[in-house]
Amino acid sequence: MRNCDNCIHGSYNLDCNDGLETLYCRESEYEYEVDPLYSCQSHQFIEGIGNERNFILYDESYLGKGFFVVHMKDNDISKFFKIYRTNNEGYINYKLRVFSDDKSNDNIEFVFRSFEDFDNSLFDAFLKFGRYFDNESNDTNIFSIILGSGYVKFIISKNTCKEIKQFSNFIDINLGDNSEVEDLYNELEKNCNTSLDEENIKRLVMSKIN
Repeated sequence: MRNCDNCIHGSYNLDCNDGLETLYCRESEYEYEVDPLYSCQSHQFIEGIGNERNFILYDESYLGKGFFVVHMKDNDISKFFKIYRTNNEGYINYKLRVFSDDKSNDNIEFVFRSFEDFDNSLFDAFLKFGRYFDNESNDTNIFSIILGSGYVKFIISKNTCKEIKQFSNFIDINLGDNSEVEDLYNELEKNCNTSLDEENIKRLVMSKIN
């Protein structure tokens, strides 16, 4: 699990008031006491104990040509999305399908961090997307982008509306053909690197779909 107890910014010292061993965070200018089970958005795993990763995978076989962004935890897939494009009479249209094991949460959230190089530059791609995407003009509230210090949150809503279809564990969204989405698609294409794990991860993705 990602928590303050396994973050490189944490250190244990004796509390001067009660003498108990206490975890302190050194991520900011001022050291402060933290709950070992808590995790802030600046969390960075102590080397060797990270158990969450994000991958970009190119795929043509499912829905259409596009890219899976897969979140893995403890070597299992807990959530993913695929951004793909369709061609209708010469017009390009971008679509998104999102999957999550967690049916209890109203939102599906992906967090990309600047210091996790195995994210294959997902942080950079969504940071650029977030800078140009206007949350205020997104009337349907299908998804939102939150930019933080060293992280980007991509949040997809499960709330149904005319622009969104929800069934089973999937959410389908029509993204249209705006330039911001096209730029994001191109960034994913540019940073999609084939890895030795790709086929294994694809098999895990397909096991969730079928």
